[in-house]
Amino acid sequence: MYAKSFLARAAHHNGRASTIFVLTTNHELWGSLVQLRYGSEKRPWTFYVLAAFFTLFVLFLYGPMCAIYLLSFQGPNGGLTFPMHGVSLQWFAALFV
Repeated sequence: MYAKSFLARAAHHNGRASTIFVLTTNHELWGSLVQLRYGSEKRPWTFYVLAAFFTLFVLFLYGPMCAIYLLSFQGPNGGLTFPMHGVSLQWFAALFV
């Protein structure tokens, strides 16, 4: 009863679109997560600019780590350069032996 009245009041709050999560105490829905979504407003252009900035930031952080991981399989004549000169597990053998 309380969860239903909460959802009804939240749905009309400021008339804006949003997603509301409520953990109900109703016996039929015990422990389940109820999602109420209403309205369909288009996202502003700043959302997409920030999403692109975040994507570039993540690539900047994890890109070098992924490149070094790939280059760790180079053969004995290779270093940290592309293109790879052979494929080998020599560096892992030196590390663990």
